Amino acid sequence: MNIISASRREDMPAFRMDKIVEKMAERPDDFFVLWTKNPHNIVKTKVDLSRVALQLTVTGLGGSDLEPGVPAPDGVWSGVKELVRQGLNPNLINWRMDPILPSRHCSAHVESLSSAAADLGISRCMISFITFYDAIKARWPEWEQYQADKPRQVQIVQKMQSIVKPKGIDLFGCVQPHLSPWLLKAHCIDGAHYSKITGFDFSTDKDAYQRKSCGCTQSVDIGKYRPCPHKCVYCYAKGPENPVQSSEQPDLF
Repeated sequence: MNIISASRREDMPAFRMDKIVEKMAERPDDFFVLWTKNPHNIVKTKVDLSRVALQLTVTGLGGSDLEPGVPAPDGVWSGVKELVRQGLNPNLINWRMDPILPSRHCSAHVESLSSAAADLGISRCMISFITFYDAIKARWPEWEQYQADKPRQVQIVQKMQSIVKPKGIDLFGCVQPHLSPWLLKAHCIDGAHYSKITGFDFSTDKDAYQRKSCGCTQSVDIGKYRPCPHKCVYCYAKGPENPVQSSEQPDLF
């Protein structure tokens, strides 16, 4: 069975769910990994959830100046709760806290988000620290205050582990090889894991089109890079044109 990714390049469930529905009808024997910050269109369309895994990004910053078009976390979790009620296996949901922004995230974010995830039966959390590409620096004058050197990243990861482990959640590092002593290696698209949960037969070969340290297995991505209404200032693809100013910062880790 092939894995269709929808999509690393854009939030198709939030803004192009019709294309996913079309593709699922065209490819009834394939399995779909849906990447989103807003699952409500998946709920509305009532797709075949036996053929779906979810990559769910919830940073806790939805609705802030950094993620102005993203729903607040409570609204996102309510959508996920409905998907689980409709039959989506929580073992096929990866909660992504990606990226971690040390000047804005705090222990309270992790406590709240991990409690919500655990209540839904989600046990896998993928994390990464932001990579500051030139395009991000150009649109975001304050980018330097969101950096964390490697010792600081280790400190944050250790604090996160102390919060999520008691809730039964494992932390995985997405393309963060320097954190491998403290994190499991992420396979965001994970053929072996999907096979174990669903009984379907998937390839476990590494996806040759991803970065060297990426653990993902083979898939076909059907999205495109384009401007996104979420307008996340840190977007790796095509983010907002106008820079934002940071609001008051919370207590740090």
